[in-house]
Amino acid sequence: EPMDSVHEEGIQPPPQEPLKIDHSEVQDITTSSDTDTTNSTAPTTPREDAAPAPAEKTPNATPKP
Repeated sequence: EPMDSVHEEGIQPPPQEPLKIDHSEVQDITTSSDTDTTNSTAPTTPREDAAPAPAEKTPNATPKP
């Protein structure tokens, strides 16, 4: 009977749910901070070297301001 209780807790991924949300929030903050810092230094060299994913956001943020 005690194994059933432990097994249920192990199957339920409680730390995975908040982890996914944290990742989304962290990415939003990182992209915003990266754009501000990168824009002052270089919105092409560090952006491309940093990651190809945020690079796509560069052209979207450029026409915005």
